[in-house]
Amino acid sequence: MRTQEISSDALADLLPEIYADPDDPDVQGARDAYQSGIRQSHIDALIERAVDLGVHVILGRPTPTNTAELAVIARTLGCRVECVVFAVPLVDSWLATLCRETGVVASKGVVPRRVAWVNQCVTYSRWPAFLARAEDQVAFDEIRIIDREGETFFTPFAFEFLMVERLHPRTAAQIEGLLADWEALRAHPDIAFRNLEAWPYASMVKVGQQMQAMRDDPGAAFDLNNPPKSRDQQAAAAWIARLHGEVDAVLNSPEAEGQTSLAGRCDRFVVLVERVAVQPTR
Repeated sequence: MRTQEISSDALADLLPEIYADPDDPDVQGARDAYQSGIRQSHIDALIERAVDLGVHVILGRPTPTNTAELAVIARTLGCRVECVVFAVPLVDSWLATLCRETGVVASKGVVPRRVAWVNQCVTYSRWPAFLARAEDQVAFDEIRIIDREGETFFTPFAFEFLMVERLHPRTAAQIEGLLADWEALRAHPDIAFRNLEAWPYASMVKVGQQMQAMRDDPGAAFDLNNPPKSRDQQAAAAWIARLHGEVDAVLNSPEAEGQTSLAGRCDRFVVLVERVAVQPTR
């Protein structure tokens, strides 16, 4: 069966002109509106063509905006709709974003999107709340979560699984590798000694400090899914504290608005995880 992949990254590679400045590039609002409109027109045309041909469609989206609504439309057309979410930790997602942005080839006339750290944090917190809503509304025929090793999980508790898997344990070597990648990116000419609007120097320093803190975080290596025979209470407490922070961010995300059952679901989830985290295994 033929498949049509539609994503902003793919469009940027195939049609770099849709990320180029309009005639008035000095007006940021006009530029954003121009780029957004051109991209959406291409996406709409690709979707319409794919539907006409009856092919599979993979729609890659950085944010969950309107995703459930698109799923409803597709299902009314008789399509089977699946939602696949990658359980990537925030710092890993941010480094991947910086790698993509610093890899932009200026000669192509492509304007780097320069996703801001604060926007990355908001988007990151939206996806779990989106999954909770999607599960409540049965918006998809199937929801799958893919972890960092590429393993796929079919789960009726996608919200809870995503929250736990994002806090997957790291070895000391993995943390050092992550920090090495960060230092290499910080030295890139598109970033080093610059104070860009999306990447202000103070913000980049703060992110670096947060990454450095992982070296001393006793919860970094804690594994809820594969616990040792005796629990390290300090590591468990540190890991649970990180989970509380992520849950708070989800509850304060735009996607949580109007979800009356989400707070209760989060409370039940945290209580269950706290009990499991402190229990020794036999």
